[in-house]
Amino acid sequence: MKFTVASRGDTLSNDLCNTIKERLLKGDLIYDEEHPDIVITVGEMELY
Repeated sequence: MKFTVASRGDTLSNDLCNTIKERLLKGDLIYDEEHPDIVITVGEMELY
């Protein structure tokens, strides 16, 4: 399964995104920003 992680850009959110990404990669998931099956967002994000 392919995934990507999006952050609102602050230090805490970026750190959490990196931790999530590392753990999912250890679980044999595939990081893919272009065509993910799952999108994980960290922090409150504004949609336009």
